[in-house]
Amino acid sequence: MNQRLNIFHNRVLLALLMFFLVEPTYLVRFRFINRIYIVLGFAAFIIVVLLTIKTKAFTMPFWWIVAMYGFVFINTCVQNPQNIMAWFRTEMPSIAMCLIFNLWLEKDPEVLIDSFSIFEILIYVNLITILLFPGGLYISDWYKSNWFLGYKTIQIRTILPILVMSVIRSYKNGGTLDFRTAALLMAAAVTFSLLGSVTSSVGFCVFAAGLFCLHTKSSKISKVFTLRNGLIFVAVMFFVIVVFRQQHLFSFIIERVFHKDLTVHGRTYIWDMSIEKFLLKPVFGYGYLTTQNYLELFEVEKYYSHPHNYLLYNGMMGGIVLIIIQLYGYLTADRMLAKSTSVYSQIIVFCLFSFMFMGIFEALVSTSLLYPMVILGMKADALDTMASKETQKKMVCESCDFI
Repeated sequence: MNQRLNIFHNRVLLALLMFFLVEPTYLVRFRFINRIYIVLGFAAFIIVVLLTIKTKAFTMPFWWIVAMYGFVFINTCVQNPQNIMAWFRTEMPSIAMCLIFNLWLEKDPEVLIDSFSIFEILIYVNLITILLFPGGLYISDWYKSNWFLGYKTIQIRTILPILVMSVIRSYKNGGTLDFRTAALLMAAAVTFSLLGSVTSSVGFCVFAAGLFCLHTKSSKISKVFTLRNGLIFVAVMFFVIVVFRQQHLFSFIIERVFHKDLTVHGRTYIWDMSIEKFLLKPVFGYGYLTTQNYLELFEVEKYYSHPHNYLLYNGMMGGIVLIIIQLYGYLTADRMLAKSTSVYSQIIVFCLFSFMFMGIFEALVSTSLLYPMVILGMKADALDTMASKETQKKMVCESCDFI
């Protein structure tokens, strides 16, 4: 088949397939545009499911995707069947994107990385709206600090994966950061400095610090920035701060760096409520819960629409079973990333490390690009193969130039 007609080798077709799976929050306000995203996003979902079946891409990451989302689906059917459609509308983009990463990392990872650059425009459009409307582009039900990519706290959940793919593309093409990626990183830095979201700023700084250390070529980097260390760090912080409420041990960081009081803006209350409700159903949790479900469960009127902690959020939704499934995925990614010999693996680690750090204070709800990053780690060997091919190409080109 002509490679230009083969979807696995066609950058334009893949870019279009992915484009309608990431809807900027601002566009949700426009019914007609939102419907277009829903319809075409569902079409993309169906296409990628059929492609997976046709090519029999039943890899280990595929079964992890099935186990994780399948369990939540069945759990919700049993406990909250009225929430099935809400769950599907929320998680469909993430499921489809995970399947896309699973497929294209098998077929042609270069096409995936290059096609993903279509999302870079979102960062610039979002920054323009921040500059033009510093007080906020629109007012939602609860907040006024909303721009093209949504509320100030959630924007990094879209921006960070875009940066990761851009950095990988830059290293793939030239072995270092090119001007295009440097400009994108600068735009992101300006964005977070203007937003005033401490969690997002710290999350971005964790990722940026990792990139900076990478450029120092320190041999200690890979020993410190590992997924396993990140999981251990988050687990310790969870028990110290969320469970045993010893945040005074980190009072300097919380008050001086995060600029929050020791209740972490009231999160201690919602953490207590979440732990209390989790212990009522620790094995299977409650299934998928809507914003209204959380408000009723926590007996509040607004703001506390989720547990404000990634581990508690997943525990509430799927209990210990879901946490074990997710942990298996992260540990598999850690094992594959540890075996990897390319610079790409470290970039992925920085990204997931940042997400896990932010997950201490945020539930990371509706983060459709988080688990595709985990899939990227689980298939790090595909990126290694791509790196070796690029090296061979450069050697051939250098030989041709010499001749």
